[in-house]
This record gives sequence, C-alpha cells and structure tokens, in this order.
Amino acid sequence: MQQKVKFFDKLCDTDTLDEEINAWIENYDKELIDVKLTVDRDALYTATVIYINKSEGEL
Repeated sequence: MQQKVKFFDKLCDTDTLDEEINAWIENYDKELIDVKLTVDRDALYTATVIYINKSEGEL
C-alpha cells in the first residue's frame, strides 16, 4: 500500500476545510488515512492529508 500526501491551505477561516477535504476524498475515489493540521503565525492553516488510491487496489 503506497501512501500519498496532498496539502490544503486556508488563510484565517477553516470553517469549510473539512468539507473541502471530504469532497476531494469522495470525488477522486481516495481512502483517507490521516489528516494533520498546522497553523503558522500569519494564520495560514495547512492540512496535510495522507491517503491511498482505492482505484489502484491498494487497500
């Protein structure tokens, strides 16, 4: 199983960040492994999404 990473960035407002990640997972046939959220001093939030491809039989 090869894990892959995708980054999502948001400035200040993270209210829809989880919805964006979930929509991406569903629309691109991925399986979510983990999400790590970080924020810098300028209020830039970065979600690091670790996933695998369902379509490649990596389950």
